[in-house]
Amino acid sequence: MKNTKLSVGLIACLLSVGGLAGCSKVRSSDDGVLLTYTVDGKEHKITADQILEKSYDDSSKYQAIYDEIYSVLVKNYFNREAKVYYYGEDEAHQKAIGKGQMGKEDDVAHGSEGSIYGKANQKVDDDIDTAHTNADANNTTYKKELEAILDSKGVKTIEELKEKYIEEIQKETFEKNFYTYYIEDIKQGAGTTRLVGQTAEEAKEAAKAAKLDTFWKGYFTDQVPYHVSHILVKLEDGSGTNYADGTISEANAKKLYDVVDALANSEDTFSTIAKQYSEDTGSRVLSGDLGIMDTSTGFVNEFKLGIYAYENYYGKDVAKAKASEIDASEFEANYEKAVAKSFSDDELVGGVPTISSEVFSLLKDAADVEKDYAKVEVLDDEKTLYPRNIIYNKYLNRHSVAFITGDTEAAEGATHGYHTYSDGKLAGAGKILSVKVAGEWRPILCVRAGSDYQGIHFIVVNRSPFETGEDANGVTQSEYYTTFYPDQDLYPHTTVDSKRVNKKTYVNFSSKDSDVTATKKRAEELASKLKSFDSDRLSKYIFRKYLAEEKVVIKQDKLGQSLEKWINTSVEKAAEERAESWDKTWTEYIDTLSRQGSERSKLVPEACRLVYLKANSDKDVEHAELSLSSEEIALIKADIQTYLGAESWTSECETYYTSAISSWYKTKGGLCNDGKAHL
Repeated sequence: MKNTKLSVGLIACLLSVGGLAGCSKVRSSDDGVLLTYTVDGKEHKITADQILEKSYDDSSKYQAIYDEIYSVLVKNYFNREAKVYYYGEDEAHQKAIGKGQMGKEDDVAHGSEGSIYGKANQKVDDDIDTAHTNADANNTTYKKELEAILDSKGVKTIEELKEKYIEEIQKETFEKNFYTYYIEDIKQGAGTTRLVGQTAEEAKEAAKAAKLDTFWKGYFTDQVPYHVSHILVKLEDGSGTNYADGTISEANAKKLYDVVDALANSEDTFSTIAKQYSEDTGSRVLSGDLGIMDTSTGFVNEFKLGIYAYENYYGKDVAKAKASEIDASEFEANYEKAVAKSFSDDELVGGVPTISSEVFSLLKDAADVEKDYAKVEVLDDEKTLYPRNIIYNKYLNRHSVAFITGDTEAAEGATHGYHTYSDGKLAGAGKILSVKVAGEWRPILCVRAGSDYQGIHFIVVNRSPFETGEDANGVTQSEYYTTFYPDQDLYPHTTVDSKRVNKKTYVNFSSKDSDVTATKKRAEELASKLKSFDSDRLSKYIFRKYLAEEKVVIKQDKLGQSLEKWINTSVEKAAEERAESWDKTWTEYIDTLSRQGSERSKLVPEACRLVYLKANSDKDVEHAELSLSSEEIALIKADIQTYLGAESWTSECETYYTSAISSWYKTKGGLCNDGKAHL
């Protein structure tokens, strides 16, 4: 007997389900016999194993088996009524789902919340109306047009059409119920939502007993979401591989200073500064808010992986920050080694990469300097020798995240400025440019990144996935990523002096509570994201969850085992592919940082900038040395020693230095690592 498709009736015979209708068209027994029939006086028996034996080892058949059992589960689901706790712990948030949603057979739908019977009846009535309309329009009969509609639906009668609609609406309602009432399972993992009468611990134990806890870990664990905002200053240099010879325009040099200065000193909020300066048009109108970034978000590596790496400095759990697919210790060692190659010792404070705010001031001062004191431009149009580009390449042209340090502390009551941290590796890094989010200081990250563009990003993490408790501004992680909006009763809130006070969450982060349209849209977009982040695994989790909850037992052990294997194999394969892609992404990013570190040996010596600027300002190259500070002279000497490859200060180094500074600059300091003088 060739089995190409299994009917719901046949599958029902293979299942043991409390309250599920048995197989009425064939004789069945507990010994696995599905059908007994007589031919020429001889009795024949057909067992489930005989029908399914070719399917046990044929994975291509299991999608059909899975679909049929799923249909049986849906039918049974609407034969009973259960209650779940809906988002809350109290009885006021109990919801009855299942049989109570069917309604009466003669119901008529009233809106989207009508009964299943009502919706099905409405769809049938709509088809009947369509048949009448088509008959008038086509000058045919109602009967002919109705038959055409029935034929297009694959049924013969109106009764069959209604039954088809009921099945379709049941499946839609079945899945909608899960997405609505089990949203905490989706977010936090199997067993989070409780049935009425269950304690939270019992719900977790039930999930563990059914092996659901390892099958579905939830969005937070699986995707590791961050809520981020940024300010983007785009660069004209569109190459992402100019690690040592990039260029920046005069306008952008000044703009970078303006952004940092505003973040440090202005009375405007981060939102206002983002709206004023950011060149990311999409997020600028949302005050720089980029929404949720997780492991599946298509951001460039420097941005996305840089934020995961930031946990290492901010004092969080590095292993979890890699979403467990990366060996944490190996990543940490490789990342820090690669970063160290592009930061000098004084820029790595306790291993933390930093950029002094003074860099942005220097950038501004040198922004328009493109000729020496004699108004002579650099030879061969070598713009990398412009003082602003020497500064940019040394301090900002890096694809690894860094923190911006300064001298002044943020004023009391300020929303941003320089803040000193007491925890993690940032504790020893000094005063770091920061912004307040919901009253809590957060460091601003700086990184060069782009795809079809290149730019400098100033990034703020509004919510880290490792802030899970009430101590995070009184908002739990689940509350922060609520799928309700402030106009709804179940939106997270507290009561103060008998008045409701809505909590600050992702949903109302960029909008006022009164802006129902904006907050509702944001809540719906988040709900859609949660439902779709691993849709195949989630679908199979729903299947397995209801198998367990309905106490369904597949009588044929071999079928049950093979089906379980098929489910596990399909989701494990997808998980392995994601893990391989994730590992490859990290490897490529670390390789980029390593190449960057190697290329930075070609940087134009900063001594060139110092002499260039001093000569320009003094109008007298012969006396430029007199206006150099001791620190600047030390820097020039270090550059000479490096250029000559001397391990210590030698007589040859002294000879170079004792010659006129301007002469040295034009003959040696202007070398751009290719043996040619560029000035």
